[in-house]
Amino acid sequence: MNSKRRCRFCHDYKRVADGLIINGGFYCDLAHAIDYACTQAPKMAAKKMRADKKVKKDFNINNYRHQFKLTRLAAQKLANRLDAELPCICCGALRGTAQFCGGHAKTQKAHPELALDLHNIHGQRNVFCNKHKSGNWSGDKHSWGYEQGLILRYGQGMVDYLETFKPKVQFTPQDLIAMRKLYAKEIRLLEAGNGPSRNWRAL
Repeated sequence: MNSKRRCRFCHDYKRVADGLIINGGFYCDLAHAIDYACTQAPKMAAKKMRADKKVKKDFNINNYRHQFKLTRLAAQKLANRLDAELPCICCGALRGTAQFCGGHAKTQKAHPELALDLHNIHGQRNVFCNKHKSGNWSGDKHSWGYEQGLILRYGQGMVDYLETFKPKVQFTPQDLIAMRKLYAKEIRLLEAGNGPSRNWRAL
């Protein structure tokens, strides 16, 4: 039998009778078959990784919990950027004296309907007011608290708005993605040094 085939590894042609066929592929010898397998392993691993990432991405796109978390973080970032020139809503600390975050007036656990509502999220000292005082709604001898801060900044109407019952909006993952894109666009606008495109906290 004089037919020849090309080795997958070295690409030389060799008589089939003098070579080795494994899983339909032809090799000059076992060493070339092993060398070829070694060159393919990283490619196969990379291909699997890409496939896994696509599966995870496709899952996350339609996963409500994942999309809600990302959108909540975007809302908090936007709220903090909107208040970039303002002191802490709870204690009046100035920017530059501590780390600030977008803190919720009414907690997400107690009021999930307000978790993405920018009326409910403002620039706040991250450790002192947000973490150590669980949002610091009522205040203490060291701070006036979130509630009084809202009244000082917006008037009683903002507090009334937050304390009025609101049914939870049933967002879809696609709704959340669209909302996050809107927030991201506004964040880019603010980070470029421009003013907000609208009054996000108008009642």
